[in-house]
Order: sequence, then C-alpha cells, then structure tokens
Amino acid sequence: MPKDVKKDLFNKYVIALILIFILNAFLKWRFFCGLVMADDFSYGVYAYRLFRIPLPWDMSIDFRMLRFSFLVPVSILYKFLPTVELTAVLFPMALSFGTVFLVYLIGKKLYGPLAGVFAALIIATFPADVLYGTMLLPDIVVPFYLTFAVWAFFNAESASGKKAKIWYVISGFSVFLSFIARENSYYFLLFYLPFIFDKKRWEKGLYLIGIGFALPVLMLYTFYYFKSGDFLYNLHLAQKHRDPLIKSGYIPKNADNWYTQFYYMFPFFFRKVAGKKFLFSDLYGLAFFLGVPCLVYCAIKSLKKHNWNFVFVLWWFLICYLFLEFGTISFRNYQMMKKLPRFLLILTPALALGYGVVLSDIFSVVRRKIKKAKRLTFSIVPGSVLIGIIIILQFFSLFGVIVPRKMRMDANVAKFRWTYNDVFKDLPHKPVYITGGWWLNKLSFFFLPDLRYADVNWDRSEILRDLKEVKSSSEISGSYIIIDRSHFNGNNDLRVRHSYDSFGSYMQLPPPEWKFLGNNYKVEIYEIPDGWEYMEPDGREIALGAFKHGIEINDIMLAFNNLHPDFISSFTRNQFWNFIISFKDFSPEKRKELYEKRVQFKESNGKWKIIFDLNKG
Repeated sequence: MPKDVKKDLFNKYVIALILIFILNAFLKWRFFCGLVMADDFSYGVYAYRLFRIPLPWDMSIDFRMLRFSFLVPVSILYKFLPTVELTAVLFPMALSFGTVFLVYLIGKKLYGPLAGVFAALIIATFPADVLYGTMLLPDIVVPFYLTFAVWAFFNAESASGKKAKIWYVISGFSVFLSFIARENSYYFLLFYLPFIFDKKRWEKGLYLIGIGFALPVLMLYTFYYFKSGDFLYNLHLAQKHRDPLIKSGYIPKNADNWYTQFYYMFPFFFRKVAGKKFLFSDLYGLAFFLGVPCLVYCAIKSLKKHNWNFVFVLWWFLICYLFLEFGTISFRNYQMMKKLPRFLLILTPALALGYGVVLSDIFSVVRRKIKKAKRLTFSIVPGSVLIGIIIILQFFSLFGVIVPRKMRMDANVAKFRWTYNDVFKDLPHKPVYITGGWWLNKLSFFFLPDLRYADVNWDRSEILRDLKEVKSSSEISGSYIIIDRSHFNGNNDLRVRHSYDSFGSYMQLPPPEWKFLGNNYKVEIYEIPDGWEYMEPDGREIALGAFKHGIEINDIMLAFNNLHPDFISSFTRNQFWNFIISFKDFSPEKRKELYEKRVQFKESNGKWKIIFDLNKG
C-alpha cells in the first residue's frame, strides 16, 4: 500500500471516527429497543407481507404500506434472515450508522475534518438518534436520505462536467427516496431554493435535481395508475385515512397545535404540564438548548467571513423545522399535522453540524494558543473548559434521557414479549382469543412467519380474534385465550376499560378444564381443550370463585367487581381499599372463615354479589 494512501486511511481523524462508530455501536447494543411501539410492529408485518401476499390496490389498505423505500429493504432481509426483532431493525440501524458517517463527510468537506469529527461525535450520542436507531420507524430513515441528498449536492458543487450532473441527479433521487418513506418529505426541495437563481449552477446541471426527483415520482405514480386506476393513489389513500383522524381530534385542531414542536425542543419555556415544569426534553435532553445557539453562531460567522457554507446548516434546520411546525397534511384546506417528538429527528444532522463548527473553532483557538505559548497558560483554560462542559452536558443529556426512556419502552412491550417468548413460542399454532388493545398489533408480528396471524386492516386474521366478538362459548374450544386484566380496570396506555358483563362469566372465573399456561403482567393465558362446552356454574359460585381468583392473582378490580354495592358503601373510601389490599395478607384460617362462615350473597342488577359479615361473632 502506498505511504500516502496508508497515511490517509489511518490519520487521527479516521481513527477518531472509528472510535465514534464503536461508541455508537456500544450505545445501540446497550440500549437496543427493537419493536416497542404500535407503528413499528405494523411496519414489521407490512414488510413481511410485501412480496408474499398481493395488495388489493383499493382504498382499504393502510397508506403506510406504500412506503417502499422504507419497507422493501426490510422485506428483502426477511428473505434471508429469521423474522425476529433484530432482523426488522437492521435496515434502519444501518442507515443510522450511515447518517453519522454522512455528517462527518459533510462537516469535513465544508468546515474541515475536526468539525466533521465533532459533529459525528455529537449525532452519535444524541439520545433520540441512539434509541430510534434501533427501531423500525421512518423517523431514522428519512434523515439519512435527506442528509445523503445534501452530501450529493455539495459533491456536485465541487465537481464539474458529467460528475456534477450525476451528483445533482443523485441528490434529487435521494429526496424522492425520503418522499416515499414519508409522504410529506417533498418539502425538502425548498432547501435548493437559494441556488436556483444562479445561472452558472443551471448551466452546470442544477435542474437535474428536479429531474432526479420528478422522473421517479412520475414512474411510481404511473405504476399506481395501472394498479389502482388512480394516478395520485397514495396521496388520496393517505388523505382518506387522515380525514377521520382530524374529525376525531386525534390530529388536533390548528388552534390547539401551534408551536408544539417548539415545546418539544424547549419545554422549559412553557407553562407547567400536570403540575410539573420540564427543564429539558425527555427525548432530546439538552440537544436543542445547546445546538440552536451553535446554529446562530454559524450564521454570524457566515456574515463575518462572507462564507455561505456556515449559514447553510441554519437554513437546513429552518426548512425542516418550519415545515414540521406549520406544514399542512391536507390538500383541501390548511391542517397542521399531528406533531410528535420523534419527528424532530430530521433536524439532528444539521444540529450536529452546528455543534461541530463551534467545538472545532474553540479547539482550534486553544490549539493555536498552546502552540504560541509552548506551554499551558491561563488564557487556554477557558476554551478547554468550554469544550469539556459541552461534551459533559451532551453525555449528561444522553444518559439522563436514554435510561428512563428505554425503561419505559421496555415496560410497554414486556407483557407481549413474555406472552410469545415464554408461553407461545414452542406451542402448536392454534386460534388465539384476546381482550383487544394492542394484542392484535403485537402478536401479528410475533407469530411470523405464520401469516395466518398477520392481522391488517384490509385482511383480518381468522385465527387471531377478539373475545368481544364471541357469540357462543363453543367457538373458543381448541384455542388459546389471553385475558389481559388491565383491560378491565383502565390501567393501560389505550385507556381500554371493558365491563365483565360484556363477556362470558368464564372471564372472571376460568373453568378448571382450561389448561393454565402462565400469569404475568396482569395477563393470564390458558389453553382450551377441543370440544369444550361451558357449563356455567351457579351465580353464587361464580361470585365467590371470581373474588378468590382476583385475590390469588392480585387483581383488586376483579375482586371488587364481585362485591355488593351495599357492602362497599359500608366503608369509607380509605377503609375499603385498605380492607381489599390487606385481604391477600390474611392467614389461610382467616380467609377460610370469611369464605365459609361470613359470606352472604345478594343480587345486584341481576347478578349475585358478595357481602362479608365482618361483625359476626
């Protein structure tokens, strides 16, 4: 290997970049998320179905199924690798690493290798980028495509002739890829707006950015037309699904939706929420508090140096932010989108470059002073301290956010992972009956590659079923049943709160013929034998048995549901809950006495309920 090539490959900046990649890989491994939300489980199922089951090409399908630049690579990976969470997130995880590398390349190209290294370090340690870098969502894929578009644009700017034209086409095509990963990404074409007034750039091939974007869009829409008869099929499909969300209030009215993204960046400047005032973002930490001043510094430096390269990061940031904050999702009238904190991930590459410029400038000043003084002087200390403070705050922000956020994410999916991995994984596949909530969403993925369980809006699963739809107890024989007790007390993120009266009494008192498979996270799982028919016990037996069962599984609401209102009203609120909570701590003898000698039954709304005679001698 020639010495100059070897020197270039192993210079200090490359070594620093390798160490940054190792750090980023360690953080991704340590705080690996996998599938933890609703959307990512859906995307996992959509990707697996993509080349296996033909689409109906009507208005029933989910518009997100058409996010091909996001789903197709995942679908291809499924062809060669097991259908597990790691496989599902490999593609976005690879692009997350790619974004770190692109940020380094852009920083190096525009501001020098030191700025590139600092920028790469910052984006590699942004808590949101680390977490979402191991999740199956377009929020980490779109920033990669747009960052690649910027990288290609600057390559075109520094090239000439045919190479420049190729890079311009690639830049436009990258925006197209982001557009079919998330439909509203077309706004990024505004990034090129300041350059279209330069005649020399037009002659050089700037117009090819538009061709690189428009030509594949035209080809894709022609494909949609032949498949569905609608040239703007994906846009009409997206509108059809979003209109009900606007009417329902899930997408807030504009009057209630101003500056929501600004709040996510700077919660400190807003009024208290639920009695609490948040000092920093629970997803980005201090990233925007430190990063936005860095972008302002870049703009000021650009004016002083008359070098537009320094202002472009602020322009990049503003284009993305202004659309996220004020952009419309409706083509008929102005309607701002539902704003989520993760959408701000599209800003982090520009933000990291702003950090990189500031840190490299401080570092360069300190280095010059050291060389000039040839020894450590007091004037060098402030710059060194400032770099140290920024880096320390960055890592404080990282671990102050990522640890609690990761714990919450894991807690959200713990019962679903336990259900499949610890109970169903090695069992024969049979119909599964559930109490609703997120179970359809989660089990649809976990049971892959068995597509019979893959439940989607336009093709409902026939063996993954909702218990509320059961008309006769004989329907559930020869199946599994999942009873999520949180769905009967409202203690779940969807605020689902069923009444036991809407189900068979076997939901309160599982029959002895059912084979018990597991109980964890307020979830009970049973296997129902073939040919089973329900012989409903006497109402008194159900009431007492369900009360006992509630105490045994520590489900206070199940026990509460079988107590008579007169008994409940004989207590103050605190006395009653103290009685119920302490019931499970009673000795076996005391419980036996209550169950056999002190129990009475009285009807309430046609159901037998329990009254304990606590005064009986």
